[in-house]
Amino acid sequence: MKRFYLQGLALIISFIALMYVINVIDTRYTREARVDSIEGNVITFEDENGNFWEWEKEENEKEYKVKERVVLKMDTKGTDRVIEDDVIRRVKRGV
Repeated sequence: MKRFYLQGLALIISFIALMYVINVIDTRYTREARVDSIEGNVITFEDENGNFWEWEKEENEKEYKVKERVVLKMDTKGTDRVIEDDVIRRVKRGV
């Protein structure tokens, strides 16, 4: 009986972990962009569709240059049909 309980618990935990991984993969995407403006630590990017995104530069990041091309690693936050609440998770430089 105890073995059956542990197998069931392991199956449930595996299912929950799989659903989490699927959700993370499903909510992440990339977008090519360029630096539009720089005000202090706030960098504004314009993507290929004309959308503007803000990113607060981390202390140890190198300085950005206006018109520099980047790839934005984005997260939909689970709202696939609404782009206005998407957030930048990371900025990849040197594109």
